[in-house]
Amino acid sequence: FAISFKAQDKWRIEAEEAYRFVEGREQQWEPQDLATLRLEKRPANTWNMILPKINILSGLMRGQDLDIMAYPRGGDEEIARAMTDQIKYVMDINHQQQETTAMFDDAAICGIGWAEIMHDYEYSDDLLFGDITLSRLIPFTIFPDPNHQRYDAQDGEFIIKALWMTEDHAKQLFPKSKEEFKSGEWLSIQGSKMATTLVGTPTWLQNQLYDSKRKMVRILDVWYKETTD
Repeated sequence: FAISFKAQDKWRIEAEEAYRFVEGREQQWEPQDLATLRLEKRPANTWNMILPKINILSGLMRGQDLDIMAYPRGGDEEIARAMTDQIKYVMDINHQQQETTAMFDDAAICGIGWAEIMHDYEYSDDLLFGDITLSRLIPFTIFPDPNHQRYDAQDGEFIIKALWMTEDHAKQLFPKSKEEFKSGEWLSIQGSKMATTLVGTPTWLQNQLYDSKRKMVRILDVWYKETTD
């Protein structure tokens, strides 16, 4: 996580600025410039020239949205039609157009958009097969292997999804570790299994893993590769 976080430093600064410019208003101003204007009792006039361009691109993408269809390769057309219906059902229940449009908007703004397609069992009535879910992920929550070469980062050794959640929610998801979540101080508690000295978390990274004011912790969901015989 620390390696990927460091490698993304420049991109994150530029991406945050890009989102501020799209949002407009005072977000486009540097804090020191705003402070000077307020001190001089002058208005901070802003004309957002970025958002209309993003809206045009997003509208073009929505207008070209296509359905995914399955075609037989020398097989039964009925099976292909059934698969097409299943794909359409999955896309509909996951609000595919909204999710993929949000992902496209992310890519237009900051250069990259992420989506997660997975089997979900947490809220599924089907405990055997689960539900197929598609959801857009906020780009700032994804930390890929910085050594990847492919655009989708699938050739990397790992990809990390880092999500903020309240301590209470974390305790519900990880009941065996609930005693480790103590008001956002667990990284510095020497007796904790997750103390900084034990897991090697540098001091500069601690504020990216917990927020003591809001009592929130960051859970790292790590996908990684293992060599098998």
